[in-house]
Amino acid sequence: MNPGKLIDSPPMDQQLRYQPDGYQEAAARTESQALFHYRDQGGLTLAVEQCNGVGACRKIGSGVMCPSYMATRDEKDCTRGRANALRLAISGQFAGGDVTQALASDDLLDVMKLCLGCKACKSECPNAVDVAKMKAEVLQKRYDVKGTPLGAKIIGRLPEQAHRLCGFHAPLLNLLQNSFPVRTSLKALAGLETHRKLPSFASRSLQQQWRGMDSKGEPTRGDVALYIDSYTNAYEPHVGEAALALLADCGYRVTPLFVGDSQRARISKGLLKEAETVMRRLDSWASRGISILCIEPSCASSFKDDLPDLLDDKALGERVSDHIFLIDEFLWKQEVPVRATANKLMVHGHCHQKALFGIEGLKALLPDATFVDAGCCGGAGSFGYEHHAVSLKIGEDRLFPAIRSRDANTVVVANGFSCRHQVFEACGIMPRHVVEVMAAG
Repeated sequence: MNPGKLIDSPPMDQQLRYQPDGYQEAAARTESQALFHYRDQGGLTLAVEQCNGVGACRKIGSGVMCPSYMATRDEKDCTRGRANALRLAISGQFAGGDVTQALASDDLLDVMKLCLGCKACKSECPNAVDVAKMKAEVLQKRYDVKGTPLGAKIIGRLPEQAHRLCGFHAPLLNLLQNSFPVRTSLKALAGLETHRKLPSFASRSLQQQWRGMDSKGEPTRGDVALYIDSYTNAYEPHVGEAALALLADCGYRVTPLFVGDSQRARISKGLLKEAETVMRRLDSWASRGISILCIEPSCASSFKDDLPDLLDDKALGERVSDHIFLIDEFLWKQEVPVRATANKLMVHGHCHQKALFGIEGLKALLPDATFVDAGCCGGAGSFGYEHHAVSLKIGEDRLFPAIRSRDANTVVVANGFSCRHQVFEACGIMPRHVVEVMAAG
């Protein structure tokens, strides 16, 4: 009935996804070693198995998933390719069948290295495969076997130490960190491109400016806590000042929280064994029913999604997660009237915000703004400094052309710290955070 297309297929018990012998033992060993709980998926093995090969991650020209595949068009750089590689590793089908060695292998690292951790697969994949979380798990497993690279330590721990680099000595540090000897050293130690300028530390951190001041504003709408992330505190305190002023003008008594780093950088670099404590500091607010608002979407996603699943204390994680909101999301849900302070706005939605919080609130608060139908900017924390050419190719897919073609009077808005610096690198203009272009209505 189909001449010339018949094949001699192998027996039904060969070339299986899993070999019957030893799989359950290998899977059980993998589960016992996992640091994330994967509570929503029922464990790491089932989290990997959520990928059924439908290939929605191979789409191009729409959505966010998968940014690296859109740039390289290589199967290993899509969600399905990474899930398949993990499946081989945890089922003992390479590295001689040793699951521990397979998870720590160079082959698996090669498959995972271009994952930006954008979390788009968590929302756009029909089965919600969260490769970003599994990549962090793989990196930690690799470190357990081969040791933690100095570069991962430098990048993962920098945000927590950034506040120490602010102050009167910041201009000198900014000059030094972008000097040829330092950049060459960072290239060798951490793989950071030498020709891309690093963000500048502020001369005064937000915490230094607010020291001794607990709150601001009359509580006509009640109390909120504003989590001050490392990037806002040490690099862009003016964004934090704008957020505090906006909330106060909207009628909230707002208390800035300087409680430590969100651990986003540590999670992204696989330093999972170091990434728990900040949740316990936030719980003192969550346990009193006070909403904790975030400026930076990647930090909010850390509190909302990653750290709760890393904690053994499930109740604590859920309690904090339930009280985490992005500022725009909170104002929208509370039906607080606000207005735009610029006539023309072009908004780029952050990947983590799209995946976990949605941008419906932003669209409702800024009904006259233009929202760019684009994927990831390609910045993604340190990714744009480690994989510079790929990161720019990702942004050139839709985002950068849209920004370059905007009207000259249009203000570009991007809520992510990395997004703003990536756009500045590629397009020569520094976007603003949404709190800088909104005022109380």
